[in-house]
Amino acid sequence: MIIIKILLLTFFMILSPTFVYASGGGPLLLLFNFSVFIIGQIWIMGVEFIIYRRLVIVSKQEAYGDIFSANIFSTLVVTFGLSLLITLAGLVGSLVPGNLGEVLPALGTWVYENSKYNKLAVYISFFWFVLLTVATVYFESWIYRRRWRKRGFYTNVNPTILSWYTNTISHIGLFIAILIIWQELI
Repeated sequence: MIIIKILLLTFFMILSPTFVYASGGGPLLLLFNFSVFIIGQIWIMGVEFIIYRRLVIVSKQEAYGDIFSANIFSTLVVTFGLSLLITLAGLVGSLVPGNLGEVLPALGTWVYENSKYNKLAVYISFFWFVLLTVATVYFESWIYRRRWRKRGFYTNVNPTILSWYTNTISHIGLFIAILIIWQELI
């Protein structure tokens, strides 16, 4: 219930005229549109499915179920959840007076016209990308463990190592795409 209240307050603040400016920009972590997000998810799940099937001997249905569950839940909790917290911290930080009030939005990946710290926002986004990738690895390995235990599945593959392999390879592709897109922003 508290999460719903926080979300409603957040949407109210974001839509409030005090926070909405024609020259304002969105956080870089949330900059990409929905179709790019879907293409990224297809890439991630496709690559991770292939790696998972090579390392873990299970049926295609079980492999897909594990990959799909791990990615959906990590997207909701890590990608959207932590990104929203980072973004909100930057938004709230913009209320602080002085230079700190300009640096904090950049740390929350907010970019806007006449900001002294737009490049910092771009560079800090790389940091958040790495941090969110690491959080995704551990969260997804936790999901694999739970799913395997629930169906009584045992393998010699450590779920954390599996998650490192799958996420490293799939996120390298995303990182390259982000570098290409962000090159235009810098």
